[in-house]
Amino acid sequence: MSGSGAENRAASATPRPSPSRHGSFRTTVVQILSVFGGQIGATALGLAANVWA
Repeated sequence: MSGSGAENRAASATPRPSPSRHGSFRTTVVQILSVFGGQIGATALGLAANVWA
């Protein structure tokens, strides 16, 4: 009986691509892109302010 329990534990320990994990990865990518976009937007605003000044 302990052998089957170890097999079940190994099966549950193996990482399987689940929709929730894919969704979290997608939100992480969106967050990174939004951060980079915010930095680019701030730099563009700073350059525009320097040009207009």
